[in-house]
Amino acid sequence: MLTEDGKAMLAKSVREYLKKHPGRKADAKKKAVRHFLDYRMAFGGGKASEALMREVERYIDRVMTA
Repeated sequence: MLTEDGKAMLAKSVREYLKKHPGRKADAKKKAVRHFLDYRMAFGGGKASEALMREVERYIDRVMTA
């Protein structure tokens, strides 16, 4: 399950990348996923499940369309 902190971090990461590189949504999504996984590993979260990754990707898509 994606936490509120995780959602905030993903939204910030996507918005900052798109602000610097408008129109590069695929790259923004890749960077946000990488940032999320790095953050998770740094704080002992371990590998992310398939369900969590689907949730992360869906949330990133919602952020980009908003």
